[in-house]
This record gives sequence, C-alpha cells and structure tokens, in this order.
Amino acid sequence: MTPTRFADLLDRLGPCLETWPDHERTAALALLDSSEAARRDLEAATLLADILPDLPTLEAGASLRRAVLALPLEHPRTVAQPGLVAWLGSVFAAPWKQWTAGFGSAVACGLVGFMLGYGGHVAIPGVTPVTDQTADTDLVTALTTDLPDLDSWP
Repeated sequence: MTPTRFADLLDRLGPCLETWPDHERTAALALLDSSEAARRDLEAATLLADILPDLPTLEAGASLRRAVLALPLEHPRTVAQPGLVAWLGSVFAAPWKQWTAGFGSAVACGLVGFMLGYGGHVAIPGVTPVTDQTADTDLVTALTTDLPDLDSWP
C-alpha cells in the first residue's frame, strides 16, 4: 500500500482500522510498521475524530453551501453520453465556425470590389464630365490614332 492510498482510505473509512476491509487493514498495518508519515496521519485522524463530536453544530449558510459544491472533485465523475441535440451541436459546430471565420473578410472584399468597379460612375467634385464621349469612343480613338514612328524619337 502506498502512503497516498492509505491517506485516501483514512479519509473515506476513518481512523478505526478494525472497520476497514481485511485486505486493506493488513496492508495498512504493514505500512504503519514502516512509515513514520503514515503513523502521523493516523494519529492526526484519530485526534480529529475524537474532537469532532464535541464541537458545536452550526447551520451552514447558502454561500457556504455554494462554495463547498463549487470545489473541484479530486476524482472526476463519469459523464453520461450526450443526447441527440448535443451530438448535432457538436457535429455542426466546427464547420459553422470555420465558415463564419472568413465571412467578414469576404464581405469586406466584395464591398471594396463593388466600390472599385462602380467608382467610375461617381461624380467627383470639381471635375466636369465630358458628355460627348463615352468609354467606347475613347477606346476607338486610342486604337485608331497613328502612333509616332519610334525611329524619329531622339
């Protein structure tokens, strides 16, 4: 028996070794013969068991009950299998989060693209638009204009 196991059994079964199961009692007695720390633990538990009945009892308040119930357990409890709703939530949780992670960026990019694409149709203050030409006539003019001969350039 290890000292940790002995301390655990001491907390759960109490300091009276005669009430312990036979196989645990024999292992505890063997540990008590070889371990000073185990003997000190048994002595402290015996003293505590003798003192506790003499202490006055007090009614615990609601805040104390909440504090005790909020203490983490040393040995975790087994968790029941989740129901259908919890299973469906776990199945769709990860893909939904991945899809929505880039959704804001996609909307922002779409908005910027929309503004850049249709920005030519917005009137700029201080600039008068040319009404007799369109983008098509500008393109035709640029393509049909004779370009200067490159040899004549200095």
